[in-house]
Amino acid sequence: MLQEMNRLKTYFDTTLTDIEEDFRKTNQSLSTLKAKRVAFTAALYSGDNFKCYGPFTTNSVIIYKQMFLNLGGAYSTDTGLLTVPFSGVYSLAVTSYSDSGSPGFTLAICSSLQVNGKTVAAAKDFNTNDKEDSATIAVALQLTAGDKVSVSLTRGCFLCDDSSHYNTFSAFLLYATE
Repeated sequence: MLQEMNRLKTYFDTTLTDIEEDFRKTNQSLSTLKAKRVAFTAALYSGDNFKCYGPFTTNSVIIYKQMFLNLGGAYSTDTGLLTVPFSGVYSLAVTSYSDSGSPGFTLAICSSLQVNGKTVAAAKDFNTNDKEDSATIAVALQLTAGDKVSVSLTRGCFLCDDSSHYNTFSAFLLYATE
């Protein structure tokens, strides 16, 4: 009987040690996941007055000033750049809106999502038939730590916004790969 009790005690001690180690690893994994959270959404303007951004004579990085969320601090409202903190797959979305002012005037809505200065997706509309129009870009991309992601306004184009936040730039890390 004593031998059986010692065997069971050894078994339970070993099992408890294994469970404690699994628990430690799980907590470590959870801490790593929490440390790698990246998500942001920003809008072009924060004011109530309707105003337009552009047109410019050169392509320009759009600097979204109204932050809704900047988890991980990867987006800069000073530069308009998302600096990728962790390699992984990211979901990115851009909404663009423009208003020509009145029928017959040229509507010029054109924005592009860029990674390290190279266009990966774009939306554009030049016409005199619409007074207003919008476009959306949504992609999932494999990005590397240190990549610079931005939205560019093509020369000659313009975006219009107010407190309704028609123009937004959002991104979040789906999963890290490093």
